[in-house]
Amino acid sequence: MPIEPARAFAGLLRDHGPLDFDVEEWFLAFKLAPVLKERFRCWMSGAGLIGAHGQAVEAFIREERHREVPAYKNHRDCKSSSQFPFLDKQDLRAGGQKFVPEALLSTQLWVKSTSGTTGRPVPIYYSPEFHFESFFLTVRKIAALAAASYDGREVYCAAITDNRECKPFAYPDPCRQVGHFLQTILDGTDSESTRRVLDSLADLRPFCVTVKPSILEVLVEYRRNRPDRNFHRPPVLVCSGANLTDALRQNAEAILGVPVCNAYGLTECGIIASECEFHAGLHIWDPDVVVTIVDESGACVPESVAGEIVVSSVRNAAFPLLRYRTGDLGTL
Repeated sequence: MPIEPARAFAGLLRDHGPLDFDVEEWFLAFKLAPVLKERFRCWMSGAGLIGAHGQAVEAFIREERHREVPAYKNHRDCKSSSQFPFLDKQDLRAGGQKFVPEALLSTQLWVKSTSGTTGRPVPIYYSPEFHFESFFLTVRKIAALAAASYDGREVYCAAITDNRECKPFAYPDPCRQVGHFLQTILDGTDSESTRRVLDSLADLRPFCVTVKPSILEVLVEYRRNRPDRNFHRPPVLVCSGANLTDALRQNAEAILGVPVCNAYGLTECGIIASECEFHAGLHIWDPDVVVTIVDESGACVPESVAGEIVVSSVRNAAFPLLRYRTGDLGTL
């Protein structure tokens, strides 16, 4: 990092701590910066959104790379994603490592766990590229698709979580293209915790804030009861992690005075789709993902008919998933 940004980041850690900063983690991200820059450049070029839906998934199968994954070894004759049997969380719980390509089992991988809302949390393995892409590029893609232009401010993104097992942390952007990334912890049952988080945001003025719907509800209620308190209005507020209702979005935009951008994703394979500035539905992101909608029997339903969302994704090289039944409902 150049000296001035390094001093600014040191000041962030000093003035807004305690914030954890893992030097080794960030150095690994810095070494992968050229890969991250290229992935973001390709995405921004439109390669991921225009006429490329599912190309990477089908290439993964066509080139027989699925044969390197123990879970798919018995499906050697499958020639397209639609020929594979369905998977669900029970399959992942029964043997998550079977979805890691054999060549990657001895390499450094990150492990994330699903939320556990539908049963015992499932460990998901992340490749280094996918781990850092998820952390440093996801919100940039969401903001770009929503037509929010970064204005150069020092903190790019502040993620608010209510997971008490997480630590507050901060990282500079390893690509040196935007401001810092940080995470803060909010206890939704404690108004003092909410006050501290909002005061911190008012001081840091991040370009983007990310929340899940339950946290957004806490912020809306706090602001409704304290309309005179100083409140930071970020150019982008991203809501994901659960269903965002129309009523909550309308309340948030009216009471908080910020545009809310909806995104859909899974711990298992990252963000799958997000809104553009017209908020008329979510755009599936890139060629690494195939999305279909099926009925209870597993048959594909017609367009605009509701059913279960099924995802195939090879974006995460350490955990490719083919025909994964998410348990979520949606229309295509």
